[in-house]
Amino acid sequence: MQRVNEAYQKNNLLQLLELQLELEHIDQHALSSMSEERLKHYNSILRQQVRELDQEILNVESSFRYAYGIDPFESISPDGVLQNLAVDLKEIRLNNRTLEQDLAAFEDVRNLKLWLKRCKVVPTPSDFDFMPF
Repeated sequence: MQRVNEAYQKNNLLQLLELQLELEHIDQHALSSMSEERLKHYNSILRQQVRELDQEILNVESSFRYAYGIDPFESISPDGVLQNLAVDLKEIRLNNRTLEQDLAAFEDVRNLKLWLKRCKVVPTPSDFDFMPF
């Protein structure tokens, strides 16, 4: 009954029809005696639901592409996404190891001072440097 209520609230005709068939409230005779107009109406509703689902898929896919920096026109597949994820994980693990090594090296204050001396401070130009007078 809960599935029927959910399908009804979502106006999901296909699910309601499937549930009716599942519960055997529609037999073959009832299906064959259904008017052509009623079948056209059901088909129209189902086509609209297909369009809505296609749009929902596009929205989810677009959000996914945006969140993970995937080109909107690039072909994607689950295998490709998993491969990209594996490459990203490998890179993150390498960066993490490098950071852990740096932290260990910086525990010695002398190493930290040497590293700081080697760092060059590059002054950033201020907004006033580019203003013509």
